[in-house]
Amino acid sequence: MNGEIVRAEIEIEIPNDKWLSKLSKKFPNLIINIITMSLIQGNIGNILVRVHGENTSPLLSELATHKSVIEHYILSKSKTSVIINIKIRSPLMLISSVESEVLLKYPIQIQNGWAKWEIYSTRTNINLFFQNLKSKQINMKLKSIGKYKEKSLLTPRQSEILNIAINEGFYEIPRKISLSDRI
Repeated sequence: MNGEIVRAEIEIEIPNDKWLSKLSKKFPNLIINIITMSLIQGNIGNILVRVHGENTSPLLSELATHKSVIEHYILSKSKTSVIINIKIRSPLMLISSVESEVLLKYPIQIQNGWAKWEIYSTRTNINLFFQNLKSKQINMKLKSIGKYKEKSLLTPRQSEILNIAINEGFYEIPRKISLSDRI
């Protein structure tokens, strides 16, 4: 990837004939998250999905009969959650992301026929991805886009305290300062 990395938050309307759209609309009380997905052959996708909520059995029955689902395996099931490995035909959005060379951040949340994606790539590739979705007549809402910048794990005050501790010898053996000396 040449060029500056861009981060975009988008919502993609899943086409009505796709299993994710149908099931997320039919079972709005269930939380559906795509844990990961990949192409395993030209037009076949492998998707790992976690469904959380009360009574996932009706969703599993519907999933088994959908025309785009080749096969599925339940990897884990509890009272309120199920993890399913699903092999599907024509994963349009996945194919678009691969063709456009955009990276996806998981999990991808699915709700009422819409998928919330966080993508990373060059601005050129992200624009190509948007065009690719448009050419496949897939609706999309751009929520935000901008330069990627890594978020600090520490607040400014925590960074200040850590730097003082390192510079003043708190982590040396024996310690050169105590917690109450400078902070």
